[in-house]
Amino acid sequence: MRIYSPGNQADREILFLQEVGSTNDYARKLFQKGCAAGTVVVARRQTGGKGRRGRSWSSPEGGLWFSLILPCRPEDSSVHKVPLIISLSVAQAVEERCGVKTELKWPNDVLIGGKKIAGILIERGTRDTGEEALLVGIGINVNLEQEVLQREGIQEVATSLDIVTGREEDLYALLLSVLDKIEENLHNLYYNQGDLLGKFTPRMSILGQMVAVQLEGDTIYGRASGLTQEGALVIQAGKRTRTLYSGDVVSLRLREDS
Repeated sequence: MRIYSPGNQADREILFLQEVGSTNDYARKLFQKGCAAGTVVVARRQTGGKGRRGRSWSSPEGGLWFSLILPCRPEDSSVHKVPLIISLSVAQAVEERCGVKTELKWPNDVLIGGKKIAGILIERGTRDTGEEALLVGIGINVNLEQEVLQREGIQEVATSLDIVTGREEDLYALLLSVLDKIEENLHNLYYNQGDLLGKFTPRMSILGQMVAVQLEGDTIYGRASGLTQEGALVIQAGKRTRTLYSGDVVSLRLREDS
């Protein structure tokens, strides 16, 4: 996968919007019109924020909502690792800037204390020339008060950084930290440096736990035992070992009777 280098300020084009339906949809239109890879679209709020499989994502003012355009080659097998790399990068940036411990819910959620703090949505964009890009949407609950979470109806499953730390965080500084971590981790992935999966796996919230994995038309019950080198989830289901890629999974949860 050929990547841009967001660590180089000359390669960063950051577009700030007051309001948009979805930063991923906006980024897709930019890419189709010839926008350069490496462009970042940031919105103060989203009116149609979305998560995986069309789920809605609450995006009021006070959060960090942005999308990043990454070039890719369709035949590149390392694309399966990108959701893990992005969520790991968010976790690392949050930990370093805010001094909190995070967990990662495979493949694309960042948790603090069992509650969701950030989510990742990765889609594909295509130009008329056939050139493709990954549209990496990232949403981080940063300066959202408890009343906001209650109003959005997500207080039972989500939290925000200012609730956890007791202080308001600098959105722009956190944005740059996340972009730096993405650049570093994608560079290491591209050049096969560092143990990226070794950094992701210990943070997994479900590691060693009994889980229920819903697929299209099927549900698998078993123990989450780790990841393959491609970033797929390994489930030990009785005497069978199942390997699941993120695109195959509708939902993943702990078994209530585990």
